[in-house]
Amino acid sequence: MTNLPIDRDQIAAAEKIIRPHIRRTPILEVAGADFGLDSISLIFKLEFLQHAGSFKSRGAFTNLLTRDVPKAGVVAASGGNHGVAVAFAAGKLGVPAKIFLPTVASPEKIDRIRRSGADLVIVGDRYADALAASEAWMAQSGAMPIHAFDQMETLLGQGTVGLELDNTKTPCTVNNFTSLAKQGFFDNTTCHRLTTSTELGALQCGDPTTTGTGGPGYRFPNEYPTNQYRLTDPALKVQVLYPRGTLAMANSGPGTNGSQFFLVYKDSRLPPTYTVFGTIDSAGLATLDKVAAGGVADGSDDGKPVVDATIKSVQVG
Repeated sequence: MTNLPIDRDQIAAAEKIIRPHIRRTPILEVAGADFGLDSISLIFKLEFLQHAGSFKSRGAFTNLLTRDVPKAGVVAASGGNHGVAVAFAAGKLGVPAKIFLPTVASPEKIDRIRRSGADLVIVGDRYADALAASEAWMAQSGAMPIHAFDQMETLLGQGTVGLELDNTKTPCTVNNFTSLAKQGFFDNTTCHRLTTSTELGALQCGDPTTTGTGGPGYRFPNEYPTNQYRLTDPALKVQVLYPRGTLAMANSGPGTNGSQFFLVYKDSRLPPTYTVFGTIDSAGLATLDKVAAGGVADGSDDGKPVVDATIKSVQVG
């Protein structure tokens, strides 16, 4: 098994590459009580609507678009879904593909692989038999193997499901931020507030007036995680973890979101009344750490930062 570390930045980079080739599948949110699970919501990501019928297409396209594919094409062993995905992606990109399946594979999967134009070999009774045969073909032909799970690029591609889930938790917030960014609302604005207390380590931005009261002229409701609680739930006042690297909306109370947001540079604890809508990559955290290290201008733990932090522009994509 691969033991190389995989982080969010790598997954985000993979998502940009495969975005033109995959579907952003919908989600379905239902009450946990419908399944005997009280007090929680369940979110289903409908990846059966993905190209080739499963999330496996994400890993297949990531392999084909980020690795050097030889003239001999690619080879994969599968119990079904992975083989269908590799055959589909290879067919779309014009790459020769040879897929090995065991005899227990579904007839429907066999048919889909053949219809994609891949060369199909059915061998052995188990996945291990198909894998061994695929490895023999790789050695003989020089084809590039695409492993169903033990491959960095496969894992990066599958991880893009999680990125889409993050965005679907807070659609209004994400759309609002994207709209303001495209309008240039944040351009040349100064992050006006640094907090270095025991409970909270964050830099607050998004106010062109730098007064802490500026905004776009409208307000909108909280989303995740606030919407996971009833408004009367005492748990809304109990602090929860906002981990280092969190990007969340600042507000003066539920339903008062506008343009201001904060970037968390150390694990912090706050009530779940601040909408989380993204994360900060490693480069961003490095810059944030420098601002935090400079401290607050008046020597307190909350106020204008010593180190200037100006947003030159925000690019969305």
